[in-house]
Amino acid sequence: MKPKLKVLIKSLLPLLLIFLVACSGLFGKSSKDNPVKQRFTGRDGLVMEFIENAPPKEVYEKSIFPLALRLFNRGACDIGEIKDRTDCNSAKVPGYLRISMEKDYLSPSYNSIKTLLEDPKDSKTKFINYDGQQKMLTFSLKSKDIQDVKGGQDMLQIEVEAKPLEKLDPKSSLRETPITVTACYPYKTIASADICIDTDPFNLLTKEKVCEAKDIKLDSQGAPLAVTRIETQMIPKKGNTDMVIPSFIITIENKGKGEVIFPEGNVIEAACSSSAPIDYKKWYRGFIIVSLTDPIKTGITKGELKCDEAVEPSGPKSTFSLKSNIDMIRCFYEPGISKDKGAYTTPLNVELEYGYTESISSKMFIKRISAVSPRLTAPPQPIPDYPIA
Repeated sequence: MKPKLKVLIKSLLPLLLIFLVACSGLFGKSSKDNPVKQRFTGRDGLVMEFIENAPPKEVYEKSIFPLALRLFNRGACDIGEIKDRTDCNSAKVPGYLRISMEKDYLSPSYNSIKTLLEDPKDSKTKFINYDGQQKMLTFSLKSKDIQDVKGGQDMLQIEVEAKPLEKLDPKSSLRETPITVTACYPYKTIASADICIDTDPFNLLTKEKVCEAKDIKLDSQGAPLAVTRIETQMIPKKGNTDMVIPSFIITIENKGKGEVIFPEGNVIEAACSSSAPIDYKKWYRGFIIVSLTDPIKTGITKGELKCDEAVEPSGPKSTFSLKSNIDMIRCFYEPGISKDKGAYTTPLNVELEYGYTESISSKMFIKRISAVSPRLTAPPQPIPDYPIA
């Protein structure tokens, strides 16, 4: 090698080493801190919104006005039973809607309900339905998917009458009154991450490892509840040091705007009913199911992980509690895995089943006609047809 070339290489070598160290530190940190990607992301399930001017900001007493509402399923799971859907479909329990207003001032006409969409496979099937006997609105909406990234949607329109103020507020010329819409529906969160099963956690064997057990960060899974962290531990089995018990501390967070309720049909319906309130033990609770997919036939099958830090451990399906919008649950494979299996990666699957309830509100004013002009009568207000987005 020529002397000048040797000098050039020696002079560039320190710079090359600095560059490699800097790059490795940069990319290593990025891969560690970034959350594991999921099939779907987002923190919404059902999204509701009032259509502009429905309800209007103010109306005259003794007049009729429209109340119009859009519903969107922005999450990764269906709400209610959708025909020919098998990917993350919720139970046959539908979603429920309750429209609340001051009955002394406003009177909704449920016989006037209109919805804009119907099941394209069955024209008699509506996504929003009204049960006159139970006086309950129910709905079903499909989730977003690869073919439809916006998810299912529909619109509800109903006529409301503003009652006269003369008897209720004889001295008032203007009355402010709220309108609230509450939704209660079943939902699921499905999270998955590749984890390392290391049967030699203390590095006592000389066998080379293909992976290293570490904590995993996640963000969202297209649902209001999210699995945000999985801490991995390999615990030696008591009385048998040739076996380890894979253990996972799973963090669950409520990332949505509503509250969690127990995923039973009668509880979800009761949460949107004006009858007696549901039992306090049914609030903030749902089911968690944790499973491992084992590629090397160690005998782990779906549903065999137990969760002992749950509120009510019950085998593969345990109950979590989110009173502070966060909960941490430890789940483990009780039979253990032999150290002979070495280290390998495998998917850890977490499924959350729960009910969810949230509300939106709007305020409006009712004006007395006599406060404007003694000759003025209530003008008729036509009910427009609102297009869906």
